[in-house]
Amino acid sequence: MGTGLLATTYNQANTVPTSLYFLLIGGALNSVLVPQLVRARAENPDGGAAFEQRLVTLVLSVLGVGSALATWAAPEIISIYQHDTPATHDAFELTVVFARFLLPQIFFYGVFSIFGQVLNARNRFAAMMWIRS
Repeated sequence: MGTGLLATTYNQANTVPTSLYFLLIGGALNSVLVPQLVRARAENPDGGAAFEQRLVTLVLSVLGVGSALATWAAPEIISIYQHDTPATHDAFELTVVFARFLLPQIFFYGVFSIFGQVLNARNRFAAMMWIRS
């Protein structure tokens, strides 16, 4: 892509999903859900399986809707990041196009995180170890 306008707009659009995920969702999934999953495994007679299923369904639904809304609201989100670039500028429009392709990453970051937390609560660390390395 080089170092020009194309590379700059792609780079900015590529950082938006990551920053939105970690600011809005990542902390809650990592710090709140693991203790809840471990407690449900210890206290529920089914080993927490029903709680896990409900939680995963809820998280996937919220991630799906949130990712769709973020993709739809790409111009508004990009305008926050490019507050100094006019909305009619070519760089802004190109960044929005890239963002619409890249914002669904939020869903996949969340899927990775929730299933990783479920595995951690089950004391299964190998799968996450292989993926992260």
